[in-house]
Amino acid sequence: PVAGVTVYRGVITGWRVATPDQGGFYEIGGLFDGTEEVDASKEGYETKKSSVPIKGDTRFDMTIVRR
Repeated sequence: PVAGVTVYRGVITGWRVATPDQGGFYEIGGLFDGTEEVDASKEGYETKKSSVPIKGDTRFDMTIVRR
């Protein structure tokens, strides 16, 4: 896990932001089933964008790369 990463999603129902804990886990509540664009960013790293299918509780991993 990379400390200090910001995970956010937006587009349809407004922006929601989360910061992962020490283990890299985070939660973004209030998402509806469907597909969401989720981004992860941190200064010094490339921003990662992923299209994530959401159905109930969804877990997914993202990898960000140092610039």
